[in-house]
Amino acid sequence: MYTKSLNSDLQAWNLYIDGTGEGLPAKVPGSVYQALLDNGKMEDPYYRDNELKALAVMERDYTYVTGFQVSEEFRNLEEVLLRFEGIDTVADIFLNDRLLGSVCNMHRTFEYSVKELLREGPNELKVVLHSPTRYIQEAYEKRFIDGSS
Repeated sequence: MYTKSLNSDLQAWNLYIDGTGEGLPAKVPGSVYQALLDNGKMEDPYYRDNELKALAVMERDYTYVTGFQVSEEFRNLEEVLLRFEGIDTVADIFLNDRLLGSVCNMHRTFEYSVKELLREGPNELKVVLHSPTRYIQEAYEKRFIDGSS
């Protein structure tokens, strides 16, 4: 079995803030909050009432992007799987601009067969993290649950 890790210090990732076009260096595994903190784009959410500012940050979508090289040898393998061990929480996953899947549970592992989508040479992986607060609001509007039952 061959393994190619896309989540190490050697793999460059960028985090794009929806609506701004701004890309920031980010670590994977990691979090939107940590990437924003590391790049001076948010204040410490644990200081005083900054928690309220941090909640507002989650009203946006964020996209993690990385590029990676694939050799002819790798493409000739019988099967190639792309594995995610926890994506928090609501996301769409794209490989070379093709949707692999949509996820809605951070406590699962997701695997995708990607051999047919890989290109020899450069490839691009995108994970679009959708606003959890917007997701909750939309779910609440679909099915009102107030906890008083």
